[in-house]
Amino acid sequence: MYNIRPFFNMRFSLYLPPREIILNQITMLLRSFRVLLCCLAACLFFLASPTDSAAQCDAPATISNYEDPCGSGLRQGQSFTAPVMAYLESVKLAVCTGVDAQLVIRESTGGTGATWNDGMQLGEATAILTSTGEIGDCFVSSNGFSNYVEHIFNFEGVGLLPGQSYTLELVSGAAATTCNISYGGGTAFSSSQALNAHDLAFEIQLCEATFVLGCMDETACNYNAAAEAEDGSCQVFDCAEVCGGSAYLDADCGCLPSIADAGNCLGCMDAAACNFDQDATVDNGSCTSPDCNEDCGGTAELTDCGCMGGGTGTDPASCLGGCVTEMMVNGESGCTPGLLFGQDFVAEHTGLLKQVRLKTCCALNAQVVIRRAINTDPCVEGSGAWNDGEILGTSDMHYASCSGLQNCLTYAGVGGYDWVDFSLSDVPVQEGTKYVIELIEGVAIADCDASYAGGMAYDQNGPMANRDLVFATNICAQGVIFGCMDLAACNFDYTASVHNDLCLYADCNGDCDGTAVSMAGCGCFGGLTGIAASRCVNGVLGRITANDNEVCNQPFYGQTFTPDEDGFLERFALVMLPFSAQSVRV
Repeated sequence: MYNIRPFFNMRFSLYLPPREIILNQITMLLRSFRVLLCCLAACLFFLASPTDSAAQCDAPATISNYEDPCGSGLRQGQSFTAPVMAYLESVKLAVCTGVDAQLVIRESTGGTGATWNDGMQLGEATAILTSTGEIGDCFVSSNGFSNYVEHIFNFEGVGLLPGQSYTLELVSGAAATTCNISYGGGTAFSSSQALNAHDLAFEIQLCEATFVLGCMDETACNYNAAAEAEDGSCQVFDCAEVCGGSAYLDADCGCLPSIADAGNCLGCMDAAACNFDQDATVDNGSCTSPDCNEDCGGTAELTDCGCMGGGTGTDPASCLGGCVTEMMVNGESGCTPGLLFGQDFVAEHTGLLKQVRLKTCCALNAQVVIRRAINTDPCVEGSGAWNDGEILGTSDMHYASCSGLQNCLTYAGVGGYDWVDFSLSDVPVQEGTKYVIELIEGVAIADCDASYAGGMAYDQNGPMANRDLVFATNICAQGVIFGCMDLAACNFDYTASVHNDLCLYADCNGDCDGTAVSMAGCGCFGGLTGIAASRCVNGVLGRITANDNEVCNQPFYGQTFTPDEDGFLERFALVMLPFSAQSVRV
């Protein structure tokens, strides 16, 4: 090396030499620096120049399965079998430029499912290929393989054993497969499974050598100073100071035999609690007491109706006014359509209807009435519209909780409909009888199934036979007896607490709900009297001569008869064809 020390050890004095001497010395100094710079540049060039690892390897080996990608993209791995004892020099893959690519090598687990990449990591490539695009570039269905390029990943210090299976994994990135060639010593992998009969386009460069495998991490407790290649066996001391041991350091319990024992020191340390743990050394705040059903940590609660919920098998929501009501629930989730006005239902129990539950639009006030159902057939006397029946009870009013009538429209969803509990003042209902729930304020939403057999929903135009509301009823089935409460009725029920409008009365013959009638001159006849009602004509109870045999399908035009006694003929009856302009002569 050129010695420039004399130039840095020059001494200066107050003597100023002639200008020529100063210029000569400066020139020599500049030449010395030029030589030094040339030497440094040569060293840097040597260090920066790429090396051909294959050229430096005395016994190179290759595993080749590379061709231009033509199979599929978005693949994450490939297994292979090392043919000889060797160092892994490099791996060539066809990788996508749309995402960063980072390659590691692992011991193979032999798994074909989601655990294919669970093997111990032996090493990773010395550099990451930085993306130049976006993930969408990797989809070959739309871009082909134009964004998959050949790239070489270099490795250092990774030794492979002959006949051993290894797995290459792109922990980031995506690679492509071949379509014309295949590799028999392994298979390709997607992110979650093996792809049998598929292989990545890959080429592996090896350097055959004999070396000592072992842990090369100096911080590991089993560091092997003689190791020449990493075998992934490095271990650390566990909390019990055992190299590679399985003891687990628990934040609460300290050093435990294994992770399976984590938290075993935690528990309730209150001896008065029902879940007291005598083995616990650290209280975890889990102490609890029995609920009203004597279940430790149970959720039963004491209501006006007693202990309910939890393990009792009774729903606290069924307790209304101190009565455990019978709940009938039709559906839970609302579905289109909305804007409905009512529902009829059949009471499943006799009792007092205390509450009706509906999903109503939050943008409108809501109130319901309970009506007696009536016949809606226009051909039946006394029929009417679905909501013409007698009002039996009116609920409390619930006021709007949101603004905007668009909440009532279901084209964008059903989020504008919420559960509302309508309280009623003990409306008597009878098992098997049909009633009507009518929204006199607000609108409700339909059930998704429309499977309720006891009634149907109603909108502004009337009945909707294939729709039902989402609804629930609460009936207190205690102390209610329906019956006739009219003392004049022959079926008066002294035990009845609710009048049912089904009273019966005796006829003139004294028969309860009989059909006998009384008329001036004729007296009581018909019903069970044995006197035909047809005998009473114009206030006179006459005799009847009749032939009541079966009607024959043949026309006749006359009949002779002989009276039983003298008298006046008041009525003559025949079975006749319904022709017009007929007359009868006697």
